[in-house]
Amino acid sequence: MADEIDSKGAKKGRTMARRKEREMIVEIAALEKSFKIIGANIRSMEHVAAILSKFADKKVDSAGRDEIACQAEFCLFRDKAMKKASFFNGTKIDCHDCYLSMHAVCAGIWRAEEWQLTHDVDQTFSCLKCSGCSGSVSCMKKAMGTIGSLKRREIEEKKEIEQRRREKEEYVTSGPTRSSLEKVWKKYGADVCAFKQTFCGNHVYKLLHTRAINEYMLVFPPTPNRDRIRDLLLALGDVMKLCVSSALTEYEMDELEDGIVIFSS
Repeated sequence: MADEIDSKGAKKGRTMARRKEREMIVEIAALEKSFKIIGANIRSMEHVAAILSKFADKKVDSAGRDEIACQAEFCLFRDKAMKKASFFNGTKIDCHDCYLSMHAVCAGIWRAEEWQLTHDVDQTFSCLKCSGCSGSVSCMKKAMGTIGSLKRREIEEKKEIEQRRREKEEYVTSGPTRSSLEKVWKKYGADVCAFKQTFCGNHVYKLLHTRAINEYMLVFPPTPNRDRIRDLLLALGDVMKLCVSSALTEYEMDELEDGIVIFSS
């Protein structure tokens, strides 16, 4: 019934619906792009942490490069494995505190949002040592902490993407009447989301209570057909409530019979 009403009014809101759908697609695409960036950031940070661990163990695999121009306490590019950390390049920064020049990644500029700021000439940075992180072990722990934080953010963004996709799917497949109906159903504990697929008899039980029926039937425009359906549901709800009891009084038996008559008429 809700879908039938929505289909009749579909042409009126089709332009607005398409615009809203495009906006949702753009939002999802932006989230997906951010999610991919975080993933690439994590993979490269894992190489950074591994190289810092090598510094601690004095097992740096020399890249055969002269990185004397990098004045960081630990120049990551001295190790061959840094080639695998493709998220980072040889961008240089000057520490605002010690005035030494070094690679941004060697200074501890590890997050994507921080990395973007390296192109801003007005932005200032402090190296790891000046930030209180001195020694390879301490720097490695900081790198591991950054990885953990990025992974938590990755999980959150994945959930956000899935939620936005569900919302888009529901918007595309459900018109305003159907959406309003499902919103009231959800209020009474009956979530009919197709993605969850958990709708069961308990939900039907909740939707057949008098208060619930009277509220969600108001979603539909007033017509004789709507009133007949409401009366049918109310009668069915009465039968349902009486069937729950193990023993019925004479009054309840009369109510049950009246409900059956209405239901079968």
